[in-house]
Amino acid sequence: MTVRPPSQDSQQGFSGGLNSTSDPSAVAPNQMVRSDNVRLADYGAATKRGGTQRIHTTTLGAHSVKSGYAWRKDTSTVYGLVQFNGAMYSFTWGTFPRTLTNIGVVSDVAVSGAAFRDGSANVVYLASGGALKKWDGTTFTSIATAVQATGVAVYHERLWGWGVAGSLDSVFYSALDNGDTLGVGASSGGQIIVRTFGQRNIVACAAVNTSLLIFHNRGISRLTGYGQSDTTVLPEAVTADVGCVGQQAVCVYDNIAYFVSERGLYQANENNVQPVATPEHPDPIINYLQALSSANLAAVVCAFNRRTREVWIALPGTGIFVYHTVIKAWSGPFQDGYLSPDTTALFEMVDSNNQPIFCRGDDSGWVSQCDPGGVYVDNMAAAGTGGTVYNAVIQCHRMYCGDPTTANAFIWAKILAALGGSNSASLSWNTLTDAGTAQIVSGASGLAWGATTSSWGAGTWGVGGQSPYYVRLSGTGPFVDITITDSGQAGAIYASVEVTSKIYGRR
Repeated sequence: MTVRPPSQDSQQGFSGGLNSTSDPSAVAPNQMVRSDNVRLADYGAATKRGGTQRIHTTTLGAHSVKSGYAWRKDTSTVYGLVQFNGAMYSFTWGTFPRTLTNIGVVSDVAVSGAAFRDGSANVVYLASGGALKKWDGTTFTSIATAVQATGVAVYHERLWGWGVAGSLDSVFYSALDNGDTLGVGASSGGQIIVRTFGQRNIVACAAVNTSLLIFHNRGISRLTGYGQSDTTVLPEAVTADVGCVGQQAVCVYDNIAYFVSERGLYQANENNVQPVATPEHPDPIINYLQALSSANLAAVVCAFNRRTREVWIALPGTGIFVYHTVIKAWSGPFQDGYLSPDTTALFEMVDSNNQPIFCRGDDSGWVSQCDPGGVYVDNMAAAGTGGTVYNAVIQCHRMYCGDPTTANAFIWAKILAALGGSNSASLSWNTLTDAGTAQIVSGASGLAWGATTSSWGAGTWGVGGQSPYYVRLSGTGPFVDITITDSGQAGAIYASVEVTSKIYGRR
């Protein structure tokens, strides 16, 4: 009698991130084909994302939160500024709940904010297509003489604006250290027409390295050297190949501008533009972008989460995709509470210890903190009650256990994980002949055959730290698809999955 030799295949960690695009046979051993509500750790493990907690007790109303911005005043007080239904609201961080105070009227389109000086003090300028606004922490003022820009940024001690009706191909600048003079020629402000590629409307601007990058719908230009020396420069071309889908679809981190084009996420500095996608790590958002309407494409939000060093991309009606800038891999989408209500704004804030946190606004008038400590439900009330449970779903790469043309009898799966007390994780499998689900048990033991627990000798697996968990499999075929589903309220961390089979054939 011939003994069937064992054969193994493994998910060698998750540092390759999400690959929902490639053919199953081309997905790398460290990639996932599904990662709903999952984020990547710096060391490549997959973990359940945190929940969301509303920071105020009652909704602002039946409208969308259009934008958010954090502004640090001279006193080091950091204000969160939120735009809702044609008004700006401010709040400071502290214990829940927080009070959102109406500080003034703005146009009902997404507001762009920039911290700068008005000639005498540090203020924050707010542009939304109407009169330019500024706020000093007490007084909200309209600047009637400045141009009416839809976006503002600071570069070389000047305030810059764009999106001015009738001059959509132009950027406007202020005098040195005086944002009130934006576009006012009599006060040393001015206008620069940007026709690097012909007349291309300007979508957004961002200061990167020593340049002001100017994003068109198709193409990127730059200005350099326009500072204290008042040296006039002509716009230069960076690329004519790719542009930006909307004003909120750009964020800057570590001298790199990340922006969303109709062809996915790109990165740029003042000399180079390239996609973050590679053949080995394809961009998962491209197909979703191509299905969006023009209005939803313009509403895409790209923001940097400094706490987790991730670029977050909010796609209307789809959720949040996350690009990890350390290991350069994708995860997501974040759904459930990020879709119900849908996410309409993302912005950074700081907590009472001056540590970075992240906030979201939604289309039902709520502002929430993302990933509050120990919270693993969505839409928790400011009082710390309620909320909805969500699932983290990890589908491993397809495991062939050797030759993909040879059938196997699948025996068991070993999951290396730190469940963190979660008792609501399960592993499901699917072969050509069978499918099943078994609970991954936390607490008493890390050895789980179905939904039972066992102990090894006098020790116990699964108490603290990382432990192996075993699940009995069934079925035969050339491959097995393994999926982990975690609906527990804990930050479970999954390091690897190993499948053992026997080659299936004649004895």
